[in-house]
Amino acid sequence: MKKKIVLALLTATTLACQTPVYASENDLLDEILAEQEAEAQQWLDDVAEVEEYGVLGERNNPLKVQVTCYIERGRKTCTGSTKMDGIIAAAPEYIGYVAQVYKVAEDGSVGDFIGYFPVEDTGYGAPTGMGKSQYNNRRSAGTIELGLTIDFRKPDMSTAVQFMKSTYTGEGSTGSQVYVTLEKGDG
Repeated sequence: MKKKIVLALLTATTLACQTPVYASENDLLDEILAEQEAEAQQWLDDVAEVEEYGVLGERNNPLKVQVTCYIERGRKTCTGSTKMDGIIAAAPEYIGYVAQVYKVAEDGSVGDFIGYFPVEDTGYGAPTGMGKSQYNNRRSAGTIELGLTIDFRKPDMSTAVQFMKSTYTGEGSTGSQVYVTLEKGDG
């Protein structure tokens, strides 16, 4: 009975939004998973581009990614850095790259330049439901390790909150986002 109620609510919401009606919850979930897998595949293709050409995205065509922040006082990054601000964690294949980060403009296009950030750490992120994590074999691959999210290291919660607010892309979005290009560099 609960599934029928949820499906009825989902169908009513779907009709109200003028989006396709799904025959079952599984159809909706299949579509969501297919979209996530397509996005992850695009990132894997981008990783192959980085390996071949040394650049993720082109200077005039940066890629939009999710943003998170982390605070870990006293812990060294995977590269041995103890710097608390101005570095990011990204997919492990980007260690040693430098990110050029831009805000997302109100219209969704590339906005103001935020700065250059060396990739000196990596991590898990949030579960994606795709593949196996290289950090925990009981979990799916995470958003950071797949390159769907970059994680800014901040010295304290206040600075992290301020940064997240500055990159929030508004209602209806998935939260804080930026545009990024990654190039091989010395960090």
